[in-house]
Amino acid sequence: MPGPSLSLTLPSSPVNHAIAHAWAVSTRKGYCGGVKRFLSFCQSRGIPPENHLPASESVLCAFAASSAGVRSGSAVRNDLSGIRAWHILNDVPYSNSVRLSYVVRGVENLTPASSRRAARCPITSAMMDSLHKGLNLLDPSDACVFAAACCAFWGQARAGDILPSSDKDHDPSLFPSTSDLCPPSTAAGSRKLHLPYDKSRRHKGANIILCRQHGPSDPISALSNHLRINIPPARAALFSFRTPSGFTPLSSRKLLLCCNAIWSRQGLPPVSGHCFRIGGTTELLLQGVPSDVVRMMGRWSSDAFFIYWRNLELVAPIYAELLAPSLSPPSASAKRSHQSHF
Repeated sequence: MPGPSLSLTLPSSPVNHAIAHAWAVSTRKGYCGGVKRFLSFCQSRGIPPENHLPASESVLCAFAASSAGVRSGSAVRNDLSGIRAWHILNDVPYSNSVRLSYVVRGVENLTPASSRRAARCPITSAMMDSLHKGLNLLDPSDACVFAAACCAFWGQARAGDILPSSDKDHDPSLFPSTSDLCPPSTAAGSRKLHLPYDKSRRHKGANIILCRQHGPSDPISALSNHLRINIPPARAALFSFRTPSGFTPLSSRKLLLCCNAIWSRQGLPPVSGHCFRIGGTTELLLQGVPSDVVRMMGRWSSDAFFIYWRNLELVAPIYAELLAPSLSPPSASAKRSHQSHF
């Protein structure tokens, strides 16, 4: 029986190669953490090594139950997904039983308040305006930061969708190059940006629609300024800036450091790269863009879209407040005619 593999890798074969690429790199890293926590649990409980992996139903239930009142249900589900991935890679059965699902449900109900993650705050148009004031748009680095922030916000993108986590060499198969920015498609200058890699569609990629906007956070103006200041080559990262040693790709880490440094001076809490996507979605809804259009523009593939609505108390009145009065009630004869059809 194959032994535990923390890296979720196996000897090279066509099947293993294909399965290993069923998950994104970041997902595989998270799964490895789940496998490691499971093995630590087994060792702490004195479970014999030969009973660690493959895992029996009873051991999986015990592992999940050990987090009751300590960790969140979603954290346990993520760990179990990692253990399941190990079983898939090693071609052994996984005990995804009804009993285990009820244990996880119980853990979810017992999640302590301290383990519940607060909802991410959306970035607002006012925050984008203050970012515009706080940056020097004639500086190559700042011009690049502002362009990336505006595109992430209005394009409903996570920072990690358009920027790498580090400023190492550009990978054109994962992040947009300058050549992925399409020419203007409208008289106002709106443009399409192709993403070579998308979280849901993987290497099929996706397209971000960047529409001209009023105000300082207009993504088209921000992009034009960035391209004029930095002039990144066609094969370079779109969001890269000039330095004495050449072009440096902007990282999501640097973007957030720059933005949070400005927003923290206003007493605002730090934001994550996901907050650009949430903020852009909320802003478009607040501006009255129909929700189905926002959903298509944001490349949402399921109703998870609705989870990311923020400020519903502001969005709802735009669509539901002071509705036009309905027509007068139907007459009794009309009611009888309607009822006769049933």
